[in-house]
Amino acid sequence: MILVVIVVNILFLTSPIYYDHSALERDLTTEAVDSESTSLKILTFNAWHGLVTDEGILKLGEYETSDRREVRYSQLLEELQRLDPDVIALQEANPLPEYATKIASDLGFDEIHQIANGGVKLFGWGIPLNVSEGLILLAREELNLELVGKIRLSGPWFSIQNTQVSFQLSETRYALIGKIRVEGKEIYILNTHLHAGFPFGDTYIDDLSELRNAGEITDSEYDFFDNRAKEASQRREEELFLAISWIRNETDNEHPIILLGDFNSIENSNEIRTILDYHFIDAFREKNPGLSGFTSDSILNPKVRLMEENSLESQGQTDRFESKYLEIASRIDYIFLSSHFQSKNILESFVTLNRSNEDGVYPSDHFAVFAEILLP
Repeated sequence: MILVVIVVNILFLTSPIYYDHSALERDLTTEAVDSESTSLKILTFNAWHGLVTDEGILKLGEYETSDRREVRYSQLLEELQRLDPDVIALQEANPLPEYATKIASDLGFDEIHQIANGGVKLFGWGIPLNVSEGLILLAREELNLELVGKIRLSGPWFSIQNTQVSFQLSETRYALIGKIRVEGKEIYILNTHLHAGFPFGDTYIDDLSELRNAGEITDSEYDFFDNRAKEASQRREEELFLAISWIRNETDNEHPIILLGDFNSIENSNEIRTILDYHFIDAFREKNPGLSGFTSDSILNPKVRLMEENSLESQGQTDRFESKYLEIASRIDYIFLSSHFQSKNILESFVTLNRSNEDGVYPSDHFAVFAEILLP
């Protein structure tokens, strides 16, 4: 069993910094935009690798068949073609580079990508066979997308992730940095996927305290969940520190920046407060102050529920509490705009890719966030 755990831990790692129920969908044609203004349409989406990350050695377990995975991809492609974004950020794309090449070709976009978790491989061969997931940035050809850098946000001090070699012994997180040019202006885009851990916010600790005060969990159980949540939050804060440090050091605040992706952090978390304290604007919240904007909802999305049920084998009080808490819808995917932008620059922002097909299949275990902005 120990050997299995050790080998499975090989599945998810990284490499050093390298520089080189919101029903908010609507027909985009219903809102006119000043024809003399230059707008940019952006979408971020966790495409979900569909793998059981704690099951399997030579090959990870899979929640779905290849046919169902293709259905999900077709749903994504159809919605992207309808929304017609200029820039797309994807997380958990698997396998890379094949996924990046395919979607770029299907859309007619340029792409850059970064493998985050690939296990141990040489020229594509190794373990686990079905893992080579990571980040993709896509942009229209006329935007001249350029790779600026790749930042290892967290993970082992020594790891390598590229299409030829992968050496990763534990989970690794990256930020993929690209640059586009619009009417002579350079705009930096940071696609991020922060540590998952357990989404940490004030309500979680309040609920946990109530459970302890009612005598339904022991002090030691309370300490376990409390420490785990805080450790996950701290790791994400450290990852954000690296991303924001790059912004400070490399751009000198001269160029507009779009920071987006799966932050695995709810709105009242320290992580999101850190971003806002750095004077970033939350595009969705700025445009929709009274709407939830949930991007993870196990009630609407049975795929999330399936993941939760498979991860909880026992039925102890703490497991029941955790299962119940995970069912709470949350907002963990964002598009942030640097201080170069103002509220008036945000034409609209909404949640999309949040509907199933006639067979009940959703495109992912996340929903997407879309924003249309005017350039500063």
